Amino acid sequence: MSPGAGLIVIPFVDLPGETGDALHDALLQLEGQCDVLLIDQGSTAKMSHGWPTVQAWAESCALGSPHIRLWRHAPPLPSLAATWNVALDFAWNIGHEDCMIWNNDIRVHPDMYRRLRAIAELSGLWFVTPVNCSGDIEERWKLPLPALNGENLAANFGGPDFSCFLIHREAHQRYRFDERFQPAYHEDGDFHRRMWLGGDGNRIAGVTLPYLHYGSRTIHRSEEAYAAFQPQFAACRARYVAKWGGEPHHERKITPDSNEDLDGVGTPGGYLDMEVPHA
Repeated sequence: MSPGAGLIVIPFVDLPGETGDALHDALLQLEGQCDVLLIDQGSTAKMSHGWPTVQAWAESCALGSPHIRLWRHAPPLPSLAATWNVALDFAWNIGHEDCMIWNNDIRVHPDMYRRLRAIAELSGLWFVTPVNCSGDIEERWKLPLPALNGENLAANFGGPDFSCFLIHREAHQRYRFDERFQPAYHEDGDFHRRMWLGGDGNRIAGVTLPYLHYGSRTIHRSEEAYAAFQPQFAACRARYVAKWGGEPHHERKITPDSNEDLDGVGTPGGYLDMEVPHA
């Protein structure tokens, strides 16, 4: 695996069907020259269709393509943010200037990487995402995508969606993901807020390119997984409130983990090309 055309990181737990679809779409990016890093976050499910386990299926994928690498940490890393950080460090260390990170329960247009990269370059973005859509994915891809040009791009900017994003090396090196949100939730809003408070809110945005996100398939993969996630979800929410003094968009601190209680400092929605608050 080398710098090449691009790199997509797909963390997953079980769900080989959804992960396989996401992997299929990833391998089509950049005219089939994109490398993919699959990261098994602790799959335990048994499988049918010729594979005894999800782990065996993932290993077969990696062996079957020079564009796929499989990682499995033992024990699994404690948070999704930690997984993102480790994967992105790897990307920068082998020479990439940008990288895409995908959930394993999404479907993505085969020209998405190129288009997000072009929009980022046109608009000076360090972090750019498409927008989740609904409907039949095959029908959706038959529709023409918006033209790639610099006209009216700012009008298309909205809040970023962290289920599928392109991140530039500079963004990650300035704003690493907070690994204390374990196992996952609120690390996205925290990252968004820190970019804004750092004066780079105009470098993170969503644009009107559609993709399909099934949503929370890992959490809902079994009753046991869903039940286990509830206290973890509450703990991540409590961690965010303690760090920033309120829920996303209602924060009351601009210095994390401080005793501040300030008015008018909640993270605005959408494209944050606006004044940064000061105490």
